[in-house]
Amino acid sequence: MEAKLLGLEEAKQRLAELAAAAKTAQQMVAKVGSPLKYAYGIEFGRHRSGKLARRAGASNALTDAFKQAQPHIRSMLPNAVKKGPQATASALRWLASFVLGKTLDYLTERVYSIPEPVRVIGHFVRGKRKGEAKTKKLYRRTGTLRRSYHMVINTGAGSLRSMYTSQGSRYTEG
Repeated sequence: MEAKLLGLEEAKQRLAELAAAAKTAQQMVAKVGSPLKYAYGIEFGRHRSGKLARRAGASNALTDAFKQAQPHIRSMLPNAVKKGPQATASALRWLASFVLGKTLDYLTERVYSIPEPVRVIGHFVRGKRKGEAKTKKLYRRTGTLRRSYHMVINTGAGSLRSMYTSQGSRYTEG
């Protein structure tokens, strides 16, 4: 009696494709963040040293954007791995751009919509009604933080100071 497996070569080829896609997914890192030193303080409300960075509290823009992307990660990556290495890479790019877009939306809503702080510099100023105070803005909002956020996708460590990655992050829920 002889048993012959049909389609063994096709099965081996499919397993090799799955292994290549899984290796691509394991090696690729998608990072979203800002290289600015003060971005951490705005995100978490405190500097790494523990000193207060933002009286208005933490913006949590990147954290919330990453949490919002987690259901997509769980649904997209397994399907992309089944389709091959290029699908895996494009899924990671899509996820990183999703997190980046949501982060920018949250920054606009939580950081840039808050009125700029002002300082009173004098009372009874000429040209003003009696009792009105003249104020001066403490700083000028430039949008540098919002423009500094970007994504890096590569097969090794990136240049971002951000602690958010699509894999191996302390923010991923198992």
